[in-house]
Amino acid sequence: MSNEPNPAVDSEKSLLKAIESRDNAQLESVILTTPFQKLALALSGGGFRAGAFSLGTMSYLHHLRYPDAEQPDRRVLDNVQFVSSASGGSLAGILYTMHVRLGIPFPKTYHQLLDFMTGQVSLDQVLQTLNDEQQWKGEKARNLINAFSKIYNEKLFDHKTFDVYWPQTQQPVARPLEVCFNATEFYRGISFRFQASTNPWTGGIAGNKYVYFDKKDTNSANTLRKVRLGDIMAASSCFPAGLEPIMLPKDFTYPANGDGPGLDSGTLRDALVTTDYDNKALKPAVDVGLMDGGVDDNQGLYSAMLADKRRRNNNASNGFDLIFVTDVASYFMDPYEDPQISTAGEIRKESVSALLDTPVKTFLPGKNKVISGLLIGSVVLLLASIFMLTQSGQGSLHNLAIVLTTTFSITTAGIFAVKRLIFGNPIKSLLPASLSLPEEQTAELLKKTVPAFRNFSDNTLGGLVKYLQKTPTGVLEQMLKARVNSMLSMVLDVNLKQTRRLIFDIFYGAFYGEKTWQNRRIFNVIYELSTLNIESRNKSIRAKFQKNKQTADNIGTVNPIVALLTDDCAMLNKVAESARTMATTLWFDETDVKNKRMRDVIACGQFTTCAKLLEHILALEETLKKQQTDASFDPQINLNDEQLNIFRSVKTQLLADWQKFKADPYFLADELAVKG
Repeated sequence: MSNEPNPAVDSEKSLLKAIESRDNAQLESVILTTPFQKLALALSGGGFRAGAFSLGTMSYLHHLRYPDAEQPDRRVLDNVQFVSSASGGSLAGILYTMHVRLGIPFPKTYHQLLDFMTGQVSLDQVLQTLNDEQQWKGEKARNLINAFSKIYNEKLFDHKTFDVYWPQTQQPVARPLEVCFNATEFYRGISFRFQASTNPWTGGIAGNKYVYFDKKDTNSANTLRKVRLGDIMAASSCFPAGLEPIMLPKDFTYPANGDGPGLDSGTLRDALVTTDYDNKALKPAVDVGLMDGGVDDNQGLYSAMLADKRRRNNNASNGFDLIFVTDVASYFMDPYEDPQISTAGEIRKESVSALLDTPVKTFLPGKNKVISGLLIGSVVLLLASIFMLTQSGQGSLHNLAIVLTTTFSITTAGIFAVKRLIFGNPIKSLLPASLSLPEEQTAELLKKTVPAFRNFSDNTLGGLVKYLQKTPTGVLEQMLKARVNSMLSMVLDVNLKQTRRLIFDIFYGAFYGEKTWQNRRIFNVIYELSTLNIESRNKSIRAKFQKNKQTADNIGTVNPIVALLTDDCAMLNKVAESARTMATTLWFDETDVKNKRMRDVIACGQFTTCAKLLEHILALEETLKKQQTDASFDPQINLNDEQLNIFRSVKTQLLADWQKFKADPYFLADELAVKG
């Protein structure tokens, strides 16, 4: 192998080193002086399960007192200065921050979101809205995601707009607050962030560098302020396959009413900036589809990291004291199951061509009541397929293709039955003439109808059509199932988990900047204390705290910190397992309500937050001890007397609460319910 220098490789290495040096300079490790004073919350997606777990996390942070001399009743939650969220986490993120700006105390936030998720909203209400003609007089498209947005607007956010995050006076605000509600756009395929700050001229871009509202432009900023929080919530939670994209500008419009003059698509389009590939503004701005923020950043963590970077750019010590990540996703994934070819029934054995030439009477049932049954069944299955799509749990993904293909088969049979008078005609005579076109014209028609087919040549597409027409429908059914299952699993599992891994690798220093967020990060995940994760959690805690060498003096001894964190957790494990295995939906069904799954998820959020904060504070204490005993150890933490007293007080509360949770995982959830 040649040892001669490679200019291209050397140049790339130099560039990477320059980038690393620049980023480390911007995000240098700074001595921690106020461990719980400037907090950032990152709330993950995951439907109502994410909303409930986030609510549990915030309720424990509110329970935990921060003994400030000037504010005796101050809570750790009061120190949150930044909230980012995606999908279901935006339920809690938007409502909480909206209430902070309106001066509404947290207990009211807690009970309002609890009521919303356990009864005030249901799938029936969404469907009633979808079917109510009076609801669709404006520019909004009549579809499922906009029905959700109307429910959010009316039932949860009280018609409030993004304006709530702008200061209403020129006076300094009592509490700095920045928000970032994440969506993903279908223009450049990256995050679209609805960002605002109590100082409107600071904070991140509202959108991204290709599609955005220019907050420095008065017209653009004023229009952004009129966007309803219900529409932002819908954009953040509009997950793939289950819901259609929400379109900007038309789906963010609303008519004038008693609350204001309304918002039309022309005003929104004038305020929105979209750019071409040369970064030149397009006039007028193009339509942009938005979907679930979880596609690009499901934890909202990367948004929090960017916010921390903005804060540090001007003042290295102005970063967050703690970035607290609340997450209901995981690295677990069920293995892919290959669907099998079914030969049940005569139809599955025939090819498409043969079926098209088969007389309709072959498929007719013997009795009229069977006809009605087929039609009703097809409608029921069609609705079932639509709403199974709104669940991103692995089980529903695997069932989805079966539901869709069965729906198609039964619907087709029902139509044939209704056409019973045309006994002798072959099926193709009942279908549009386009289905009998020559291969070349069929290919052309497919390209016009389905844009994805434009990547195929006419010959290739025509050939596919020709040979697939001769394929047994049972084989086509299996092929469809395999494609739907694998595609949705790729989008809703593989892609999300890979993006999650990459962001967490950055957060934990796998690439560079290992010490950037040392002593300043907590990963609070729903499966932490579940039965599935017991062995992994115990191993991680032992690795962090079990420093004792196996000498004659300590053989068989157990580190007291390890014992404190891992012993007597059986009841917690059971509740956490129930919370972890709850399906991902945008509603709690009757079974979930009956089994009190909401209570499990909220309680899990509370005791897991306590556990992770206790682990964090004990690790900080270990670092403080090492600084005092090892002169060669670089200082990382420096607490004055006031901060040391706060530190000790928080630790005392955590220790007491941890024992309470071990004895009764629901103690805080039940206490909050009684107070309500």
